[in-house]
Parts: sequence; C-alpha cells; structure tokens
Amino acid sequence: MDSAVAVTSNISEESQSTRDILAMLSMLDYLIAQTSPIDAISARCLVLARQSLAAVATRRTELH
Repeated sequence: MDSAVAVTSNISEESQSTRDILAMLSMLDYLIAQTSPIDAISARCLVLARQSLAAVATRRTELH
C-alpha cells in the first residue's frame, strides 16, 4: 500500500511540475508579445529563454 501512495505522490508532483512549466511558458509568451513592439532586443532575449525552457521541458518529458 505504501508503494501505491508513493507512486501516486510522484505522479502528482510530476503533474504539478508540468503545470508550472506550462504556466512559465505562457508568461513568457505574454511578455514576448508585450515587449516586441517596444524593445526587439529584450523580446529576443525572452524568446531565447522560452526556447531554453521548452527544450528542458521536452528533455524532461522524454526521460519519463
């Protein structure tokens, strides 16, 4: 029974992590959209940050 609880807890933590990553990607999308008309260089930095986070999330998903 304890192992079932541990597995359920692990799945719950993974789900929360996935939701957190999706929330960060959404925030970066919003910031990119708001920043692009004002400052192209800053927007480009945000795009790079988004690409990096997406790449890490993809690798993380492939491992599980």
